[in-house]
Parts: sequence; C-alpha cells; structure tokens
Amino acid sequence: MLRTGAPWRDLPERFGLWNSVFRRFRRWVSSGRWSHVLQRQAEPAEWVLLDSTIIKAHPYAAGARGSCAEAEALGRSRGGFTTKVHAAVSSTGKWLISCLTPGQPGQDADVRFAIPLLQDLPPSISVIADRAYDSNALLEWLAERGSQAVIPARKNRGAPRELARDAYAVRNVIERFFGRLKRLRRVGTRYDKTASSFAGFVAFAALVVEHTSWS
Repeated sequence: MLRTGAPWRDLPERFGLWNSVFRRFRRWVSSGRWSHVLQRQAEPAEWVLLDSTIIKAHPYAAGARGSCAEAEALGRSRGGFTTKVHAAVSSTGKWLISCLTPGQPGQDADVRFAIPLLQDLPPSISVIADRAYDSNALLEWLAERGSQAVIPARKNRGAPRELARDAYAVRNVIERFFGRLKRLRRVGTRYDKTASSFAGFVAFAALVVEHTSWS
C-alpha cells in the first residue's frame, strides 16, 4: 500500500480482507504505534536538521466525515489540495519527529513549528536549518537550552551572524530524506482523508527507507 499508493479496496486478496487490514492500520495509527516504533529506534542526535516539504493531495483526500479540510491538514492552492510535512532528522538521515499542517501558500511560517518539534529532544544539540527559521524567538530559545544554531541570517537582518558553513553543508541530508520518502507513492501523493492516517504512512515510510532499498 505504501509503495504503490493503491486504494484499500484494491489490496490483493492474498493479504486478507482489505477492510480488516485497513482497520488494523487505523488501530495502530490511533494508538501511536508507528511513532512509538520510530522513537524506540531513534539514535542519539548531536545534530538535528529542520525543514518542511509540500505534498500534493489527491482530490479524493478531501471530505473526511465531520471535519474540515484545515483540521485534516489540507490546504488549498492553485494546483489543488496540499499538505506540508515538517520534520526533524538526525545528521545521518534518521527520522526524529514530524508534524503536518495545511500546505497553502502564506498559511504558517515554518519557524512556528520549530520549537514544538524540538522541545522533546535533548538540549545541547546543534540545529541546522535554512534562513526561513531565522527568528529571534527561536534563536533565544535555543541559546537558553545550550543549543548551537546553524541558521543563515535573513537578508534584511541589520547585523548578520557568522555561519558555520561546513556544518551547514550537512543540511542536504534532510532534503535527501524527503526525497526518499516521496519515492513511496503513498507519501509522494496524499490519498488519505484524515491527517492521522497520512501521518501514519509518513512514519511507516520513515521506517521503510531506513531498512530497504526501494526506489
């Protein structure tokens, strides 16, 4: 399902009744099992990389019962519905934590989600991110935790900070991480109506790319 992006009803019969498989997946999503497994496998990280990526949502992803599009992390753009995945990974490309937001332009700045993503990670880490994360609030919060910020200054800053360019070069790791996730069609395009189901597939995809060579 993750690799092909097929509808649940098209699950081959050899795997059992599609509805039984779907209900089990939903139970694991609701219990937080995918995230729990990832957290158990997470490695101690001295370097943490932050970034986000836009995922195009299939038109059938809209219309979850009893919920609005924004509540299900669906945003509208000229190209249709989109979802944004915010993630933190280690310098070796291991998933640490992620969250979903609507993906329409001008919705929420990425930096708003930096502290929520980082607050449960150990302090005294080095955080690498692009200049979209350059904000006084984040820099002060990192300094209070004893964390080093490897973040380029915005062009309109009056006093640009010195950037550790050798460390900043590691930022391509998270871009490659997103690239590997998007090779799996269930993540490269969002088909799930609920944000929780899509988040479950994102977490499952992070497990898959660590242990397989699917392309």
